[in-house]
Amino acid sequence: MTRDMTPAEKERRTIEIYDMLPTHCEELRKSRIDLRDELFEMHTGFFHWVTRRTFLDHNRYGYEDIFQEIQLQFISIWWWWRYPPKNKTPAAFSSFFLPRLKENAERSLNELSYSMYRSTLMKCAELLGLARWQDVKPEHMKYIKGETETVQLAMRMFNRNFYTAPEDHLNIRSMDSGAQGIITRYCDSPNDLTSLLISEMIYRESKLTPKEVATIADIYSIDEALLLNVLDDARKELYKRLKESADVGDSLLEDM
Repeated sequence: MTRDMTPAEKERRTIEIYDMLPTHCEELRKSRIDLRDELFEMHTGFFHWVTRRTFLDHNRYGYEDIFQEIQLQFISIWWWWRYPPKNKTPAAFSSFFLPRLKENAERSLNELSYSMYRSTLMKCAELLGLARWQDVKPEHMKYIKGETETVQLAMRMFNRNFYTAPEDHLNIRSMDSGAQGIITRYCDSPNDLTSLLISEMIYRESKLTPKEVATIADIYSIDEALLLNVLDDARKELYKRLKESADVGDSLLEDM
Protein backbone atom coordinates (compact mmCIF):
# COMPACT_ATOMS: atom_id res chain seq x y z
CA MET A 1 0.00 0.00 0.00
CA THR A 2 1.37 3.42 -0.94
CA ARG A 3 0.20 4.92 2.36
CA ASP A 4 2.77 2.74 4.14
CA MET A 5 5.69 4.03 2.08
CA THR A 6 8.37 6.20 3.66
CA PRO A 7 9.06 9.66 2.19
CA ALA A 8 12.24 8.34 0.58
CA GLU A 9 10.34 5.44 -0.96
CA LYS A 10 7.66 7.79 -2.30
CA GLU A 11 10.26 10.05 -3.82
CA ARG A 12 12.09 7.13 -5.42
CA ARG A 13 8.91 5.56 -6.78
CA THR A 14 7.65 8.91 -8.12
CA ILE A 15 10.85 9.39 -10.11
CA GLU A 16 10.64 5.81 -11.35
CA ILE A 17 7.08 6.39 -12.59
CA TYR A 18 7.98 9.53 -14.51
CA ASP A 19 11.06 7.86 -15.95
CA MET A 20 8.74 5.17 -17.33
CA LEU A 21 6.73 7.70 -19.32
CA PRO A 22 7.68 8.21 -22.98
CA THR A 23 9.56 11.45 -23.64
CA HIS A 24 8.75 11.80 -27.34
CA CYS A 25 4.94 11.98 -27.24
CA GLU A 26 2.68 13.83 -24.83
CA GLU A 27 -0.38 11.78 -25.79
CA LEU A 28 1.41 8.54 -24.91
CA ARG A 29 2.37 9.99 -21.53
CA LYS A 30 -1.23 10.99 -20.83
CA SER A 31 -2.45 7.51 -21.80
CA ARG A 32 -0.65 5.80 -18.89
CA ILE A 33 -3.67 5.94 -16.60
CA ASP A 34 -2.28 3.11 -14.48
CA LEU A 35 0.72 5.22 -13.52
CA ARG A 36 -1.44 8.29 -13.01
CA ASP A 37 -3.65 6.39 -10.56
CA GLU A 38 -0.64 5.18 -8.61
CA LEU A 39 0.64 8.75 -8.29
CA PHE A 40 -2.84 9.90 -7.32
CA GLU A 41 -3.01 7.46 -4.41
CA MET A 42 0.60 7.96 -3.36
CA HIS A 43 0.33 11.73 -3.01
CA THR A 44 -3.04 12.10 -1.29
CA GLY A 45 -1.31 13.73 1.69
CA PHE A 46 0.25 16.29 -0.61
CA PHE A 47 -3.16 17.15 -2.09
CA HIS A 48 -4.44 17.82 1.45
CA TRP A 49 -1.44 20.07 2.08
CA VAL A 50 -2.16 22.09 -1.09
CA THR A 51 -5.84 22.30 -0.12
CA ARG A 52 -4.96 23.91 3.22
CA ARG A 53 -2.98 26.57 1.36
CA THR A 54 -5.54 27.34 -1.32
CA PHE A 55 -7.34 30.62 -0.65
CA LEU A 56 -10.55 31.78 -2.29
CA ASP A 57 -12.04 35.26 -2.37
CA HIS A 58 -15.19 33.93 -0.72
CA ASN A 59 -16.11 30.97 1.50
CA ARG A 60 -18.91 29.34 -0.46
CA TYR A 61 -16.89 26.16 -0.86
CA GLY A 62 -15.90 23.84 1.96
CA TYR A 63 -12.67 21.95 2.47
CA GLU A 64 -13.89 18.87 0.60
CA ASP A 65 -14.87 20.95 -2.44
CA ILE A 66 -11.42 22.52 -2.62
CA PHE A 67 -9.73 19.15 -2.04
CA GLN A 68 -11.64 17.59 -4.93
CA GLU A 69 -10.75 20.52 -7.16
CA ILE A 70 -7.06 20.08 -6.32
CA GLN A 71 -7.33 16.42 -7.29
CA LEU A 72 -9.06 17.30 -10.57
CA GLN A 73 -6.38 19.83 -11.37
CA PHE A 74 -3.68 17.22 -10.77
CA ILE A 75 -5.40 14.79 -13.13
CA SER A 76 -5.44 17.50 -15.80
CA ILE A 77 -1.66 18.13 -15.69
CA TRP A 78 -0.12 15.10 -13.96
CA TRP A 79 2.17 14.23 -16.89
CA TRP A 80 3.86 17.65 -16.95
CA TRP A 81 6.61 16.88 -14.46
CA ARG A 82 9.96 16.04 -16.07
CA TYR A 83 8.59 16.82 -19.53
CA PRO A 84 9.78 17.86 -21.99
CA PRO A 85 13.26 16.59 -21.07
CA LYS A 86 14.95 19.87 -21.99
CA ASN A 87 12.91 21.75 -19.37
CA LYS A 88 14.57 22.47 -16.05
CA THR A 89 12.61 20.52 -13.44
CA PRO A 90 12.61 21.21 -9.66
CA ALA A 91 14.17 18.48 -7.57
CA ALA A 92 10.92 17.83 -5.76
CA PHE A 93 7.62 16.70 -7.25
CA SER A 94 5.83 18.92 -4.72
CA SER A 95 7.82 22.05 -5.62
CA PHE A 96 6.65 21.70 -9.20
CA PHE A 97 2.97 20.98 -8.54
CA LEU A 98 2.24 23.15 -5.48
CA PRO A 99 2.02 26.55 -7.25
CA ARG A 100 0.33 25.09 -10.33
CA LEU A 101 -2.40 23.17 -8.51
CA LYS A 102 -3.00 26.01 -6.08
CA GLU A 103 -3.26 28.70 -8.76
CA ASN A 104 -5.42 26.59 -11.10
CA ALA A 105 -7.82 25.60 -8.31
CA GLU A 106 -8.14 29.17 -7.06
CA ARG A 107 -8.83 30.44 -10.56
CA SER A 108 -11.38 27.71 -11.27
CA LEU A 109 -13.34 28.02 -8.03
CA ASN A 110 -13.26 31.81 -7.97
CA GLU A 111 -14.54 31.98 -11.55
CA LEU A 112 -17.29 29.47 -10.83
CA SER A 113 -18.39 31.37 -7.77
CA TYR A 114 -18.31 34.73 -9.52
CA SER A 115 -20.50 33.27 -12.26
CA MET A 116 -22.95 32.00 -9.64
CA TYR A 117 -22.85 35.33 -7.79
CA ARG A 118 -23.49 37.30 -11.00
CA SER A 119 -26.32 35.09 -12.27
CA THR A 120 -28.09 35.21 -8.90
CA LEU A 121 -27.93 38.99 -8.71
CA MET A 122 -29.00 39.29 -12.35
CA LYS A 123 -32.16 37.38 -11.45
CA CYS A 124 -32.69 39.65 -8.44
CA ALA A 125 -32.22 42.74 -10.63
CA GLU A 126 -34.82 41.42 -13.04
CA LEU A 127 -37.30 40.79 -10.23
CA LEU A 128 -36.66 44.26 -8.81
CA GLY A 129 -36.85 46.00 -12.17
CA LEU A 130 -33.28 47.26 -11.96
CA ALA A 131 -31.26 47.80 -15.13
CA ARG A 132 -27.94 46.65 -13.65
CA TRP A 133 -27.30 43.64 -11.43
CA GLN A 134 -24.46 45.55 -9.76
CA ASP A 135 -27.09 47.88 -8.26
CA VAL A 136 -28.69 45.11 -6.21
CA LYS A 137 -28.13 45.64 -2.47
CA PRO A 138 -28.95 43.49 0.58
CA GLU A 139 -31.69 45.92 1.64
CA HIS A 140 -33.50 45.24 -1.65
CA MET A 141 -34.16 41.61 -0.74
CA LYS A 142 -37.24 42.44 1.32
CA TYR A 143 -38.98 43.68 -1.82
CA ILE A 144 -38.65 40.34 -3.64
CA LYS A 145 -41.74 38.19 -3.10
CA GLY A 146 -42.28 34.53 -3.91
CA GLU A 147 -38.60 33.78 -4.62
CA THR A 148 -37.47 32.56 -1.22
CA GLU A 149 -34.66 30.34 -2.54
CA THR A 150 -33.19 33.11 -4.69
CA VAL A 151 -33.36 35.61 -1.83
CA GLN A 152 -31.72 33.20 0.60
CA LEU A 153 -28.91 32.44 -1.87
CA ALA A 154 -28.34 36.13 -2.54
CA MET A 155 -28.22 36.94 1.17
CA ARG A 156 -25.68 34.17 1.79
CA MET A 157 -23.55 35.65 -0.97
CA PHE A 158 -23.82 39.17 0.43
CA ASN A 159 -22.93 37.96 3.91
CA ARG A 160 -19.90 36.00 2.71
CA ASN A 161 -18.85 38.19 -0.13
CA PHE A 162 -15.27 38.53 -1.26
CA TYR A 163 -12.35 38.72 1.10
CA THR A 164 -9.19 38.66 -0.97
CA ALA A 165 -6.06 38.65 1.14
CA PRO A 166 -4.38 35.32 1.91
CA GLU A 167 -3.09 36.95 5.09
CA ASP A 168 -6.67 36.95 6.42
CA HIS A 169 -6.52 33.18 6.64
CA LEU A 170 -3.12 33.05 8.36
CA ASN A 171 -4.42 34.66 11.55
CA ILE A 172 -1.18 36.53 12.22
CA ARG A 173 -2.35 39.63 13.96
CA SER A 174 -1.31 43.28 13.59
CA MET A 175 0.87 42.75 10.54
CA ASP A 176 2.21 45.77 8.71
CA SER A 177 3.09 45.74 5.01
CA GLY A 178 6.61 44.49 5.74
CA ALA A 179 5.33 41.44 7.56
CA GLN A 180 2.79 40.77 4.84
CA GLY A 181 5.64 40.77 2.35
CA ILE A 182 7.28 38.00 4.35
CA ILE A 183 4.10 35.96 4.20
CA THR A 184 3.86 36.39 0.44
CA ARG A 185 7.51 35.64 -0.18
CA TYR A 186 7.65 32.44 1.82
CA CYS A 187 4.15 31.01 1.45
CA ASP A 188 3.40 31.34 -2.23
CA SER A 189 5.93 28.85 -3.55
CA PRO A 190 8.71 27.67 -1.23
CA ASN A 191 11.66 26.66 -3.41
CA ASP A 192 14.19 25.51 -0.82
CA LEU A 193 14.11 23.68 2.50
CA THR A 194 14.64 26.77 4.65
CA SER A 195 11.82 28.77 3.07
CA LEU A 196 9.58 25.70 3.22
CA LEU A 197 10.04 25.46 6.99
CA ILE A 198 9.57 29.22 7.35
CA SER A 199 6.23 29.02 5.52
CA GLU A 200 5.15 26.19 7.82
CA MET A 201 6.04 28.16 10.96
CA ILE A 202 4.13 31.17 9.64
CA TYR A 203 1.13 28.97 8.91
CA ARG A 204 1.17 27.47 12.43
CA GLU A 205 2.23 30.71 14.21
CA SER A 206 4.77 28.72 16.20
CA LYS A 207 8.01 26.79 16.04
CA LEU A 208 7.87 23.33 14.50
CA THR A 209 7.98 20.22 16.66
CA PRO A 210 9.84 17.07 15.52
CA LYS A 211 6.47 15.42 14.86
CA GLU A 212 5.40 18.32 12.63
CA VAL A 213 8.71 18.17 10.76
CA ALA A 214 8.14 14.46 10.18
CA THR A 215 4.69 15.21 8.75
CA ILE A 216 6.11 17.85 6.40
CA ALA A 217 8.79 15.41 5.27
CA ASP A 218 6.13 12.83 4.46
CA ILE A 219 3.97 15.29 2.51
CA TYR A 220 6.88 16.60 0.46
CA SER A 221 8.70 13.28 0.12
CA ILE A 222 11.80 14.86 1.63
CA ASP A 223 14.31 13.18 3.89
CA GLU A 224 13.36 14.18 7.44
CA ALA A 225 17.03 14.52 8.42
CA LEU A 226 17.53 17.22 5.77
CA LEU A 227 14.67 19.27 7.22
CA LEU A 228 15.90 18.88 10.77
CA ASN A 229 19.36 19.95 9.63
CA VAL A 230 18.10 23.37 8.45
CA LEU A 231 15.37 23.85 11.06
CA ASP A 232 17.48 26.03 13.34
CA ASP A 233 18.55 28.22 10.41
CA ALA A 234 14.90 28.59 9.37
CA ARG A 235 13.93 29.72 12.88
CA LYS A 236 16.74 32.28 12.98
CA GLU A 237 15.92 33.61 9.52
CA LEU A 238 12.22 34.00 10.32
CA TYR A 239 13.00 35.71 13.62
CA LYS A 240 15.35 38.10 11.81
CA ARG A 241 12.77 38.95 9.18
CA LEU A 242 10.03 39.51 11.73
CA LYS A 243 12.26 41.72 13.87
CA GLU A 244 13.05 43.84 10.81
CA SER A 245 9.32 44.46 10.29
CA ALA A 246 7.71 46.92 12.68
CA ASP A 247 4.77 45.86 14.83
CA VAL A 248 4.45 42.25 13.82
CA GLY A 249 1.97 40.36 15.95
CA ASP A 250 3.36 38.99 19.21
CA SER A 251 1.92 35.50 18.77
CA LEU A 252 4.57 34.41 16.29
CA LEU A 253 7.49 36.62 17.23
CA GLU A 254 7.52 35.67 20.92
CA ASP A 255 7.49 31.98 20.09
CA MET A 256 10.58 32.23 17.92
